[in-house]
Amino acid sequence: MSTLEGAKSVEEMSTELTTCIESKLGGSPLVLSVLGHLVLIAAEGKDFSLLPARDAPAEERAKLEGKIEHLKDPSSFRACLRQVNNNSSY
Repeated sequence: MSTLEGAKSVEEMSTELTTCIESKLGGSPLVLSVLGHLVLIAAEGKDFSLLPARDAPAEERAKLEGKIEHLKDPSSFRACLRQVNNNSSY
């Protein structure tokens, strides 16, 4: 038995790599399309805050505690959307 009998051919490895890459990137066009539509909608409408109103009940404010810690400016939907769009390419 030679050492190459059990090895995969270059073509097989290339096909597996292509399939792996396609499966990981398959949803990207849809996600980018949705983000683009959100940007257009946000540009047309009034900007709003993702934070609860100051006069909101304490339970409502507590629901968001720690859930939006990665957003730099949760007081602006447009700023949050811009941050997500900018970070989506990493």
